[in-house]
Amino acid sequence: MKGKRKAERKKQLEPDAAPADESCLEQANICCEQARTAARLKRYTAARGLFVTAIALCHRAIALNGTARSQAEICLGQLHNEMSAYSELARSMERPLLAHPHMQSHQHTEFAVTV
Repeated sequence: MKGKRKAERKKQLEPDAAPADESCLEQANICCEQARTAARLKRYTAARGLFVTAIALCHRAIALNGTARSQAEICLGQLHNEMSAYSELARSMERPLLAHPHMQSHQHTEFAVTV
């Protein structure tokens, strides 16, 4: 009897898990907001990393082929547009989004998102 009550209490405390595709999309949106904040602070390398993570999460949501697929596809298109805009902004400020931050002094490779 004691074990049954414990299992019921545990079940009540556990939140309903969102489907994996919706969870990926939610995480991608969080990464986007953090990337935008980093870009506003002119932390372009951090912004780039966060955008790349958001893009990967959108691809994952699409691959899961769930109910959030169409939203993930829209989000992915918006992310590519934002990456282009921030790349252009960073370039105009002579601070390109670099592929490898530790290589800044050796090789300036601008970041380009490919699908």
